Amino acid sequence: MNQVPEVRLRLMHVFWRLGLFLALAASANGQDFWQGQSIYQIITDRFLNGDVANDNADGNYNASAGQGVHGGDFQGIEQKLDYIKALGATAIWISPVVKNGNGDYHGYAGRDFYNVAPHFGTLADLQHLIQTAHAKGLLVIDDVVVNHGAQLLNSNDSGYPNFRSSPGYNLFYRDNSK
Repeated sequence: MNQVPEVRLRLMHVFWRLGLFLALAASANGQDFWQGQSIYQIITDRFLNGDVANDNADGNYNASAGQGVHGGDFQGIEQKLDYIKALGATAIWISPVVKNGNGDYHGYAGRDFYNVAPHFGTLADLQHLIQTAHAKGLLVIDDVVVNHGAQLLNSNDSGYPNFRSSPGYNLFYRDNSK
């Protein structure tokens, strides 16, 4: 049986539950709810390497390169939840968890919004992090930027990539394998 649709459905379910939780929390507690939170923001890959086995899952691990994967992951965040809570935080805000294009590490260049970037861990690791954070009284915000994807397209037309509404550009995929 192909597990890809099941993983995608589970990831979509996590995002749906997160969105529902945030909507319910905001409406049930009024607009002041989030203003009353102390939010600790985390760029997951740059935080703490909790599982070295997933470091090179995307093939671009290089902790000494600014644009390379440094190894931070869901397990690393989970290991530091008590520390974060001791700082007075009531919520963590993690960088996007989706697969990135072009070897990007940060999550803000999504190319597959249905799957977790493997260098962060698995969907089960993300779910465990969220459950553990909730058990410790910490809210979890997963940054999702659906209108900002990887540079998967290109054009040889004059002026590209400047905006041109009409007639548009002749586009092609930079890498058909992605």
